[in-house]
Amino acid sequence: MTGLPDCNDVPSRTLLPPELWIRILQFATTVSGQMQVDAQKPLDDGAVALALPHILSPQSARAEFLATQTTRAAIVRVCRIWNTIATPYLYAAICVPSSSALPPLAEALTRHGKLVRRLDLFLADDECHEISPLEKIFSHMSQLEILHIATRADAKILIPHRAMCALRETCAPSLLSLSWDPTSALYPTVQQLQSLLCATRNLRSLGQLYWPDCETGYALGCPYTLPVLKRLDSMTLLNGHDDHGVDPPTFPSLRHIIIGKSAQSGCVDAFVRAHAPTLRSAIVEVAVEDQEALAPLMACEQLDTLILHMSPDMVRALSLWRMPLSLRRLGIYVHEVDGEARELVVMLGHVSTMEAPGLQVVRLMHLTRRRLETFLRSDGFALVYGLFARAGWKLEDRDGCSLVPLQ
Repeated sequence: MTGLPDCNDVPSRTLLPPELWIRILQFATTVSGQMQVDAQKPLDDGAVALALPHILSPQSARAEFLATQTTRAAIVRVCRIWNTIATPYLYAAICVPSSSALPPLAEALTRHGKLVRRLDLFLADDECHEISPLEKIFSHMSQLEILHIATRADAKILIPHRAMCALRETCAPSLLSLSWDPTSALYPTVQQLQSLLCATRNLRSLGQLYWPDCETGYALGCPYTLPVLKRLDSMTLLNGHDDHGVDPPTFPSLRHIIIGKSAQSGCVDAFVRAHAPTLRSAIVEVAVEDQEALAPLMACEQLDTLILHMSPDMVRALSLWRMPLSLRRLGIYVHEVDGEARELVVMLGHVSTMEAPGLQVVRLMHLTRRRLETFLRSDGFALVYGLFARAGWKLEDRDGCSLVPLQ
């Protein structure tokens, strides 16, 4: 008669179904953008955030991928039910840290190969190990969409011919994104790589590639030796060579381009100019000695977004350039910059005099949160803020948040 419910009337706890737990853990352990193929304008709202050094050096993201894979492997081992539910999630994106992991992976893929959508071959070995299982691995991944290869060893290792054949015949038709670290110890021949690319009819993203010098005098990193990839949407250029009067191939769907500082020479200039009507965004690592690196991009009448990775001297030189009328967003990542607010004020003062009639946003992508707060409290930033406001430009931090003076 106390008014309290009888113990038998107390509702039992609601247990989350295993499917929901797996979904929660999937969100918690997924690397941002790991299954993304289509390029985004890197400064657009809602775009997957990715620090610029990761774009120019994808190997810097290895630790994050490997850590999440360890967590996913532990989830599968919880119980039989979780194993059944989480196995497709576990095999969707695979990182291989060393060649010793290749044999067990090859065995597992005989059952689960069709689940693999992304494969990262890191193979950070101090010495050459057996890599023949690559043939079996590639032969079972008929649904592979993303392939990244970046290996480390004391000596160069030519990838087995049969492994490349399996990669071309089984994986190439479904492949949407390909990158092969130029410093990779595991490397293909020129003919093998050309043959692979010719078979990737659906390829949309071409990242860094291992391009040995070929007999014609061009490096395969130079676009003149690439097949015409009709669906290619984004591309990374790392090597540049004199064009020798040869017209570059045209990729009709190319909209996004990344240019490394070693690529800025004759053939890359011609290549960019040839695609000026279609290019929408560009990320450029500007070499200190290359004052004309931006010249071909100024002719891109549809260029909406430009990110520059450059030294303080090159930032100051922006005041000499006239940006395309279509440019709305400019990202600046400054390396080798002193932390003093005065240096930043001088650089941004030069940027504020740049001729950019269509510009709306300038994003500072190199400042840490601590340095940024110090800068925003300085008298110099108040001056810079006024100059940018007068030009009609909004200043943002690397996360896209508006910057205003702090009292």
